[in-house]
Amino acid sequence: MNLKNILKFLLLLVVFVGFISTDSLAQVRYLDVTNGSDEYTGENPTNNPFGTGPKRTFEGAYGAFDSGTTVYVAAGEYAEDESGVPG
Repeated sequence: MNLKNILKFLLLLVVFVGFISTDSLAQVRYLDVTNGSDEYTGENPTNNPFGTGPKRTFEGAYGAFDSGTTVYVAAGEYAEDESGVPG
């Protein structure tokens, strides 16, 4: 390989790693009134591995999820907390 090809390869590698890095920074979390628990982390749509299942309430999710997190909300009837959640 000559120097020009090596530089092209390195540039492609840097761009590829950059895309992977920014994609992995985006948080995705889950909310499910039927199968969730506010004791879970919200990292997975099912509670597998144990403890990583969906949150149950918006209130539980509000305090646990960072700003900018994408939250997938499962269908269901979510009761409103009368105390109010700042936001």
